[in-house]
Amino acid sequence: MGYFLLVCRKRKLYLRIGEGGSPIVCGKKEAKVFDEIKAQNVLDHLPKALQKMNFVKEPVVQSELNISDEEEIPSKKTVIVTKTVVKNTSHNKKTKKIIKNTSYKAPQNVMSWVDRVAQCNDLFLDAEERRRELLDCLSNTDKNLSNILHKIELEDDMNACMGFMQYKKIRECLRRRRIVKDEMYILDVILAKPTGEHKIPSSQKILI
Repeated sequence: MGYFLLVCRKRKLYLRIGEGGSPIVCGKKEAKVFDEIKAQNVLDHLPKALQKMNFVKEPVVQSELNISDEEEIPSKKTVIVTKTVVKNTSHNKKTKKIIKNTSYKAPQNVMSWVDRVAQCNDLFLDAEERRRELLDCLSNTDKNLSNILHKIELEDDMNACMGFMQYKKIRECLRRRRIVKDEMYILDVILAKPTGEHKIPSSQKILI
């Protein structure tokens, strides 16, 4: 039986299972290893917000696999890296030992903030996508309004009934335009915060 990670390749995010049994976005170091049946079952029952991210199964290399009772990716042992520091003179060399603890696992309170960061970034991505859709909608509404006005401009004299019909069409376009503009205002408020140096980093960067 094969084993898999569930990954969103576009955003380089992975899934693990939270305390309540729900899938949670995380970095690769915290990702859960699933067997094929469980992986497919998780994909088939993802919440709508995660379905949009197009998670797929990524096979785990057999030589790197060491499944524990919780089926999580095994942590690596502490390694000692030897680094040579060279000073100005070619005869004077010193060897410095740097200890790297690669077995560290972030505690739950840290991971809860990482999860919230992932949710925030999803909010911003959804807001950007929705704003692009609204721009297209606003453009189409303006074109329809322009066509109605051109028709009124070029049309011969209208009777009261025809004039009232054109009035209703203009009013419908303007009301539709106001709905779009109001939603765009809210999205602009959301997207105005995480720009430049204040932008929230991805959960992947936080875990590095």
